Amino acid sequence: MRRMTNTKGFTLYEVLLVLSIIGGLLAVGVPAVMKGYRFVKIQDYIEHLELVTRQVQSYQFYRVKAQGIDPDPDFRESLQSWPADVNALMNDYSSRFWESCSEEEEAAEICIRPDYVPFSQGRLTLKPVWDTTILPIPQGRYYITVPIGQLPDDGTYGSWKTALLKFPGARVMPNYDIRITVKPLTKTLQYREYLQKDGSTPLDGDWDTGGNYAITNVKDVFVRNYDGSQKGVVSRLTDIYTVAHGTWVQKPKCPINKKIITSLSITEILTDRYHTLTGMQRAYKLNETETHVQVGLDVGAKRNSDGANVALHLGLVTLSLQCK
Repeated sequence: MRRMTNTKGFTLYEVLLVLSIIGGLLAVGVPAVMKGYRFVKIQDYIEHLELVTRQVQSYQFYRVKAQGIDPDPDFRESLQSWPADVNALMNDYSSRFWESCSEEEEAAEICIRPDYVPFSQGRLTLKPVWDTTILPIPQGRYYITVPIGQLPDDGTYGSWKTALLKFPGARVMPNYDIRITVKPLTKTLQYREYLQKDGSTPLDGDWDTGGNYAITNVKDVFVRNYDGSQKGVVSRLTDIYTVAHGTWVQKPKCPINKKIITSLSITEILTDRYHTLTGMQRAYKLNETETHVQVGLDVGAKRNSDGANVALHLGLVTLSLQCK
């Protein structure tokens, strides 16, 4: 006799309950995921904008130095120091500030242009402007405009606006785009751009300040040896003098935690027809104060007239004062 088995499926109530739970999870989870994705996308683009801004500033700094353009924004001539548009940033000076990239190459994901925008077909605009709205007198300005005014008002525009307004020099325009004012590099940023600590931006020539300026308040400067090791300059700061017996020499001022190491060597021995040298000679500190050192030189000799042994002081001594 065949045995009957009782099979039971899901009831309509159970199916609807499961679907409602899944729907609730999706309603909460999908927006959270999309919000997280949008945040990452915005942060990536902020980094892109920061890079574009730095390269525009570096272009302007280089052009001012290379062509002697007056960067004073009170004069129209200052506008010539900035890249005229995105193509100038990519193509001028053999593409040293941005590798040349066409829109077709960007579409093929070969490269990214500086005017790239991730949320639409629009483009950044980079433009020097003689701004007559600045009071009391017009001034030269460089503006980067981000076309977010076209974004939907469903939270997307607000997210981009909030992030972009944290950018230095950013403000909302009447058409709801964001305009960023790019300012010339400060001295601190100039050194950071051209003297990177990690060596990622090598010097492209001598750092010439024109004889009127200097790098000041440096704790130490290191130079690279042939084997890749580093040698500090401060520990090898040395003042060298060649002086006669009895000369007072002023001590150098040393960096913090460094002390003066004194060394003396005889450079030249002199005599006269009244004496014969016996071979004994020494250079030494005759006297010393907190600020000065007096050099001494003794040369053993025999007086020809009576054969007496005497000490002469004729000659020159090299004095080295090293901060170490």
